[in-house]
Amino acid sequence: MDRVMDRVIDRVMDRVMDRVMDRVMDRVIDRVMDRVMDRVMDRVMDRVIDRVIDRVMDRVIDSHGQS
Repeated sequence: MDRVMDRVIDRVMDRVMDRVMDRVMDRVIDRVMDRVMDRVMDRVMDRVIDRVIDRVMDRVIDSHGQS
């Protein structure tokens, strides 16, 4: 009887672990994706700001050079 109980416990533990792991992985993936997207957006905004500044400066220099 003990062997049967051990087998049942092992199988239940395996199923529980699989479900818990799936949920934990989903949460971890969601959190990592949120952080990655935040960093990506920060970098994109920094580059956009730099490029806008460069283009504005070029236009200002060009417009003063043509006057």
